[in-house]
Amino acid sequence: MKKIYLGDTVNYSTTAFDSEGNPITTATANLKVIDSAGSTVLNEDISHAASGTYTETKSSEGYALGPVKQIWTVGYSGGTSSEILENSFRIVNTEESFQSYVFVSELEGYFPGVRDYLDNQSEDHVISSYKYANRLIESLGYYTPLEKNDDGFFDQSVRDFCAWDSIYRIVKADQIVRVASDSDGRYWFDGFKDSADKTYKDWSSKKVVFKSKVSAGEAGILPSRRTQGSSTGTCLTNHDETYGSGFRGSDYRRDWSVEITGTGTSGGLKECSFKWSMDGGLGTSTGTTTDGWAHLADQVYIRFHRGTSTAITGIFAVGDKWEWNTNPVRNQVGGKRTVKGY
Repeated sequence: MKKIYLGDTVNYSTTAFDSEGNPITTATANLKVIDSAGSTVLNEDISHAASGTYTETKSSEGYALGPVKQIWTVGYSGGTSSEILENSFRIVNTEESFQSYVFVSELEGYFPGVRDYLDNQSEDHVISSYKYANRLIESLGYYTPLEKNDDGFFDQSVRDFCAWDSIYRIVKADQIVRVASDSDGRYWFDGFKDSADKTYKDWSSKKVVFKSKVSAGEAGILPSRRTQGSSTGTCLTNHDETYGSGFRGSDYRRDWSVEITGTGTSGGLKECSFKWSMDGGLGTSTGTTTDGWAHLADQVYIRFHRGTSTAITGIFAVGDKWEWNTNPVRNQVGGKRTVKGY
């Protein structure tokens, strides 16, 4: 599928011939363009250019990112015909690089036969695998997208997962209507998915950890997220184990919150009062904002930061609120578990 950068010029064209193969030069041609959001971004009659070809050149400014559909309707004395072009090109953002942990060109290293199934949709399958991997990784308590390691590469386990999942998607798209499943309802290409699933099981069981990230799941503490207010100040947790020794609660998942209740003299970094809860707000305790780590309970620490502000006042406002979760981990006693990395 061809890429068109958002804001660049798009050249639309169609060619009309009659039943005897002669170019139609006197037709009424209409072009409707629908972007990936379902919006009609162009709908107008197009003039004949030459030799039965009707063309139009338009900017893609304002289009939604993604595949674009073209609907040509050509009418003349002999009748009316329509041509619908889907997935011939897609709009991409010039400021966004191709998001993936592995590329189409690398897939043959995992399964040489994949070359027989590659088409103009293959890159989309790779992108879908990237998004799927991120959802799984986030469910384990990690931030995504993952960063490259010091050697300039993504973790091998992540590359392996995306490669096998991409191959599964690519082959399935071609084979699902061509071959039958076995007596257990499985297809021959399900083995590629099994390989990806095996890697995910290594992540979830902590047999494999990511070199580029410190797991919030390992610490048992997730990052805070703002749920109320719009001030520049923020509240941080020790989700990345930069302070403390990881969540020590061993009972159940807990819902934490911090909310600014007073701004002191001027809403400065070290003078605002706040209340906090570790049970979804059923019970609360209080404190005063500070830029140093403050212990709440069970090795959960928070600290406050002025965020994007360069001022010393007006950093927080009453009602500013942050929430996060903690989960029991299996290493409360006896130190860290031994884990393996690729």
